[in-house]
Amino acid sequence: MSVVVTISNRANLKKAQSLLGAKTESETIDLALEKVIEEFETRQSDLPDKDLSDDFFEDLFAEKTNLSDGETIQAIVQEREESNF
Repeated sequence: MSVVVTISNRANLKKAQSLLGAKTESETIDLALEKVIEEFETRQSDLPDKDLSDDFFEDLFAEKTNLSDGETIQAIVQEREESNF
């Protein structure tokens, strides 16, 4: 697939071409995109998993509560608002 790209800073393109050892401007863009994607994916895989374990929910919902259904829902909403998800 061919895409037309306008580069606003030609000096940056030439600098990237030199740093990446690319022969053409097209190769520079391809290599730069590959590098960005690779680094982003690496950083994403280094982040801790934010999912809670199944045991957490089993324990949570196994507990008896004196809250009404409406109060339970409000408590869950409040907990989500306070968390950093």
